[in-house]
Amino acid sequence: MSRFVVDVSDLLKMSASQKPLRILENTGPLVLGEQRFSFLKPVELNIVMENIRSGILVKGSAAAELETECSRCLTSVSVQMELDFEEVFTAGRKQAEELLGKEEAEEAYFIRNETIDLEPAVRQALILSLPIRPLCSEACKGLCPYCGQNLNIKKCDCKIEEIDVRMEKLKKLLDEKENN
Repeated sequence: MSRFVVDVSDLLKMSASQKPLRILENTGPLVLGEQRFSFLKPVELNIVMENIRSGILVKGSAAAELETECSRCLTSVSVQMELDFEEVFTAGRKQAEELLGKEEAEEAYFIRNETIDLEPAVRQALILSLPIRPLCSEACKGLCPYCGQNLNIKKCDCKIEEIDVRMEKLKKLLDEKENN
């Protein structure tokens, strides 16, 4: 059983009780569009679980180190993440609707057999915090669009002409004139 699955039977028996917990656990990669993020180390959770009568409130922080590709030059890049999160786990849909409202209850997390599975909530929090376009550095020059050379390593000999589309017809006329 995954360490992300936590027995909360003792918390359910005592109203307003709390339980701190630290978890180090491996998990599979995260995918955001075409970008894949692999975990370099186990995810570290430092949480406090609290019985709030209508469910279990989980508050805490998550830390992870992920590896992906730079969106400009495709080299490997490490992404450090530290985030706070807060989720409520309820016994069922009715309690979730009462606590969170009908629309948010659709995305609620539930207590099953006196256990809660933290992994979906943690993965969702991490996905929402991922960089949309990870970069190896802000100054990354990317790849040459013609030959594919990594411009951070070596400059290529490709001639890159940027033509203003508004002047394209004028360039065509000048080229015709030169050829005649």
